[in-house]
Amino acid sequence: MTRSTSEGHDTVLVEDREFDSGLVRLISLNRPAKRNALDTQLLTELREAYTAADADADVRAIVLRACGPVFCAGGDISEFRPGQTEAMIDRARIMTDVLAYPSTLAIPVVAAVHGPALGAGAALALGADLVVAGEAFSLGYPELPNGAYPPLVIPSALAHMNRNLAFELVTTGRRLGAGEALAYGVVNRIAEHSADAEALTLAAVYARFDASLVAATKKLFYRQVSLPTDDALHEGLHDLIARQ
Repeated sequence: MTRSTSEGHDTVLVEDREFDSGLVRLISLNRPAKRNALDTQLLTELREAYTAADADADVRAIVLRACGPVFCAGGDISEFRPGQTEAMIDRARIMTDVLAYPSTLAIPVVAAVHGPALGAGAALALGADLVVAGEAFSLGYPELPNGAYPPLVIPSALAHMNRNLAFELVTTGRRLGAGEALAYGVVNRIAEHSADAEALTLAAVYARFDASLVAATKKLFYRQVSLPTDDALHEGLHDLIARQ
């Protein structure tokens, strides 16, 4: 690591870390007083930050992190007053885009989850390509126990853990700690000291690789992840031939 530059918005901070082989962009959730709850502004700025990073040829990977002790407490329920249905739906549309966005980017996204990631915050963390947990990590879905409906968080739970565990967490509000999350394969690793530092180290690996090959491999991975093995093999063969 040799240089850092930074710029800031109100709810999202953006900082570049320079390695010998390229840049890693840190994107930080910056509403610590609100436990980084996702309001419309934060979601909009996060989507813009993802887009800008992906469009910058010098940026080779993203680390998604958060300011304050909580990674993300989920959607900000205080943003709307009763009757603001249209605004709530608009935010839900933006949130849907943001939760699905990392898998569509050409560059890898590593989430550094140092503290609790709850509800939509859990979905945000698990939407990254790789997840590094800090010692204070916890992941859970408090919607149902608190009288809320969880349609936007179930897909990520089903995609990243077995069905029975996903059902338990979504319907009981129980939280996974770091050790259990690692045992179930929900996170890639637990940081010994700093989740941010561990995530940066992991992201810097991709800066050493050919950017076009990383992008092609990531795109192929997400195309094949839900295919039966035979179909994925044949698609891979077709893709290999097409690249010759």
